[in-house]
Amino acid sequence: NSVCGFSFEYVDGQIFDQNSGCLSFDPSYRQLATYSINSNYRFIGFTTTTYKSFVGGLGLTFVTTYPAQTISNTQLTFNAPVGVGKDYSMAVDVAGLQSELSTFSYFPPVISSITGDDTTAGGSYIMNGSNFGTNTGKITITVNGNAASAIALSQIHNQITFNAPAGSGKNLPLVLTVGGQSVSSTFSYGAPQINAVTGSTANVGGIVYLNGKNFGRSTSVIGITVDGSTISEITILTNDAYLSFRISAGSGTHTLTLSVDGQSTTTSYTYDSPTISSVTQIATDGGRVYVSGSNFGSDQSQISATVGGQSAGGIQLEEANTKVSFLVPAGTGKNVAFTMTVRSSTVSGTFDYLPPTITSFTGDKSTEGGLISLQGTNFGTDKNQIVVTIGSASATSLLVTTDHTALSFYAPPGSGKNKALVVTVGGQSVSTTFDYDAPTITSVSGSTSTQGGIVLLTGTNFGRVNGLVGISVNGAVSEITITENDHKISFRISPGTGTSYTLTLNVNGQSTTSTYSYAAPTVSSVSQGLTNAGSVTVEGTNFGNAVGKISVTVDGTACSGISIVTDHSKFKFNAPVGVGKDLELVINVDGQIVNSLYTYLPPTVTSITGDKSTNG
Repeated sequence: NSVCGFSFEYVDGQIFDQNSGCLSFDPSYRQLATYSINSNYRFIGFTTTTYKSFVGGLGLTFVTTYPAQTISNTQLTFNAPVGVGKDYSMAVDVAGLQSELSTFSYFPPVISSITGDDTTAGGSYIMNGSNFGTNTGKITITVNGNAASAIALSQIHNQITFNAPAGSGKNLPLVLTVGGQSVSSTFSYGAPQINAVTGSTANVGGIVYLNGKNFGRSTSVIGITVDGSTISEITILTNDAYLSFRISAGSGTHTLTLSVDGQSTTTSYTYDSPTISSVTQIATDGGRVYVSGSNFGSDQSQISATVGGQSAGGIQLEEANTKVSFLVPAGTGKNVAFTMTVRSSTVSGTFDYLPPTITSFTGDKSTEGGLISLQGTNFGTDKNQIVVTIGSASATSLLVTTDHTALSFYAPPGSGKNKALVVTVGGQSVSTTFDYDAPTITSVSGSTSTQGGIVLLTGTNFGRVNGLVGISVNGAVSEITITENDHKISFRISPGTGTSYTLTLNVNGQSTTSTYSYAAPTVSSVSQGLTNAGSVTVEGTNFGNAVGKISVTVDGTACSGISIVTDHSKFKFNAPVGVGKDLELVINVDGQIVNSLYTYLPPTVTSITGDKSTNG
């Protein structure tokens, strides 16, 4: 029951190990231990006192030896060689006595973790665990029945690297087989990831592209939904990373879900909102507005519009996706707000009613301000939306017709020509020019004395502003005063003589003319002069104050020596040598003539001398 001395050798006869000592044993013991093992050794013999055991015909070394007193009859220990596998044949031979064959198995592999690239394209993974052995030729790995590749032992017995086959899904069966012993685990490919959504975002739908990873390689395992609605026409463009699909018409922002073999990811998909690039103007009596832009879709029933909070009618899709029209009510102004909704996306815009136009106007254009009738377009029907100004003054008593084409008003008092007549309707304006009527003079009264004085003009369209009135008669005048608005003006004329002077009245750039004559001279007395050309004094009125404008004849003979004694009322002249009485005296003052009589002094007798006899 004990043996002393033992040895083990390689197959080629070389001694593997030898030791001495004694070991007690029980020949009936069958199964000693279970270890992983390789098959490089076999039992080849022993000496007379050698105790030996073998597994599968292979020699083994003892791990420890014990003094006989420490070993039981039922147990021995030994070190199994490095190896993998199961059900190897095993027996114990003691001094030529061999036990019946038993089996020896290494522990099966154990997987504690799997980490790696996490991609449906396959990729490199690390498997941690135990009992992997040292020989990759004994190792196989399958994922969902598909073999892994590039298996390597990065740490013998405890760590394997491998490339997973391309695939998709999660919790797939992974089987690791080491020397015929297998262990199962689960393997999950990476969940899909979406990095970018490109392609069509128009609300008419179209082809959309997804860029990312872990999309897999078969459309049979790919599903796409938008807000739960399944998408069709999925195409893999680049394995695992790039695919396309056709999205239907829509609008707004939605949840896009990509599912790859049971694993999902979500992102948002936003249809392009409708945009407005231009809007046509519309007449103030209302009508159809045309809106151009993009993303209006192709389904007219999905389009609505509001103007001023009220639904617009008559919506028409004029051109798919790019042009829509609808009816707007009568109105005025610009930047009128409206909204247009395409499916669930709303865009805001503005449109302008056409500005007013003026084709003609007629009426009372006196400076007093009169009733004017104006014709044109786009005046609207609400007089509260209309402002009319001439120059800087506002018209009053506005009235507007119901057909948007005419209005009437009272022009503000004013004067002049080329005044800006501005009609503003709802903030939009049109202008033309307006001429007040030119002034007219119906009469000139007041002073006509050659001494000057206050003259009064009567007429029309004189205006109401003294500073806008100018008058000239024989030079400048002064003290211009509007004494009755629009109709009467007074002014002071300077001294003068003569007739038919041009009187020019200018009211704010518009003029009229008349004539003005100083009064003709009058004679109240004429002194008598000597028959030998004596000095004569004439008294009267309107002789003026300019000697050069006075001429005198007596009985047709021109007189000399004219001089003014008192302006306008007295002058002198030297009568020609002559005699007589009641001779024609003609006085000419600047073309105006007065006739009188001139009598020389009668003869006087101061003494008589000579032959006073009766016979002469």
